[in-house]
Amino acid sequence: MDNKSSCRLKAKGISTVCGGLLLHISMGALFFTFGNVSPYFTSYLRYRTSETTLQHSDSMWVISCHEIAVHLTLVCSGVIELKLGARMTSLLGGLVNSLGLLLTYFTVQHSLVAVSLTYGIMFGAGAGIAYSASVRQAMEWYPENTAFVCGLVVAGIGVSAITFNEIEIMYTNPNNLGPNVTAGPNNDKYFGQDEILDRVPSLFIVVGVVCAVMTVIGVLLLFDPPKQDHTMGEKTFFQQLTNTDDEIEDALLPKDRAELHDDVHPLEMIKTKNFWLLWFIALVNGEVIMFLQSLYKAYGETFIPDDRFLALVGSISMVFASVGRILWGIIADRLPIRTTLVLQHVIITALLLTFTLSEKAGKWMFLTWLAGMMSTLSGTTANLLSATAIIFRMKYFATNYGLVCSSMIPGGIIGPILSQNVSDYIGWSGIFSLVAGFSFSGIIFSFLIDVKD
Repeated sequence: MDNKSSCRLKAKGISTVCGGLLLHISMGALFFTFGNVSPYFTSYLRYRTSETTLQHSDSMWVISCHEIAVHLTLVCSGVIELKLGARMTSLLGGLVNSLGLLLTYFTVQHSLVAVSLTYGIMFGAGAGIAYSASVRQAMEWYPENTAFVCGLVVAGIGVSAITFNEIEIMYTNPNNLGPNVTAGPNNDKYFGQDEILDRVPSLFIVVGVVCAVMTVIGVLLLFDPPKQDHTMGEKTFFQQLTNTDDEIEDALLPKDRAELHDDVHPLEMIKTKNFWLLWFIALVNGEVIMFLQSLYKAYGETFIPDDRFLALVGSISMVFASVGRILWGIIADRLPIRTTLVLQHVIITALLLTFTLSEKAGKWMFLTWLAGMMSTLSGTTANLLSATAIIFRMKYFATNYGLVCSSMIPGGIIGPILSQNVSDYIGWSGIFSLVAGFSFSGIIFSFLIDVKD
């Protein structure tokens, strides 16, 4: 390979990572800004529609529908990608995302169920279709650093909060008004001001258009890695770029990767212990993320009367989440995946158990603890992607990862039911202790993982 061709391939690899990053930024427009925007649309539904008894805990059904749709379509995304290719699969998913947001302009004026269909199911289905394609492409360009590249690409979901949190608050609440209505046994706060509520429906038009533009640009940046023919004795793309041979390349792989060269078919994967351990890890982490993403701002509003600061908390937390994905990806490339996951769950459990101390310590502890939890949780999510690739390999990656994360189909139902039925009785301290219990079980599941399974 001459220098010109090598530079062209390097540029395409970098472009693919950037395109995947941009696509994941657009996918995060719901999930990682949900805690910021849900008080607005919950207040709108409560005071502008017939759902006058709606509470913040009810809004978890929207993110629950999103999670269920994501993980149902993730299972099918591998088949879609085989038929359409990575570019068209990413484009299809991104456009479904954007359409879901645009249609929420109408559904938010009707009911929570209608919002759950567009902002939840439709947006989630688009994310599930597009999620794995760009990640797989990027990892195949850089097979020697799959966890790092994976963390870099999915960091876009965290970066989305920096972008969309600011768009949401600047458009909906430019005067930084605090919620002016208190209701419910937990003294929940709601926005009743007309100048805020009037802007809620059109907010979804603005965000939908931005997501559509990002999707198109991201898709144009994607490229397939060069095909490699090992039967001809030619060097792989990585070997050509680094001037190594097969023996050296194998030596560069961490031990848990080097021992797992066989691709595992989905029907064989679901018979393994490792699959079910990863399945339960995805379940408990999904519950923690769903509770935090849905309720962090509603909780913060009970003792922090500053809407712009709470939006800033969301943005900063997602900056830490993005950095966390990359850093935990680097760690996972150097440590056994089991050790990494155990460490992450220990940190999350400790932070959750002490989170309500921020009511006395103040808003800066609230910011610090949420940033710490989100940076660690984001690494766990990224490392589930990496663990799937490490243990079960790449050939069936999209389908295998979809099956691992299918635990969030029942998980998406468990979360809202718990939130609706226990929050009024156990209060905020009880809620975060309950969520810490989920994370603690993740320590046990992670410890039992065996990469030689």
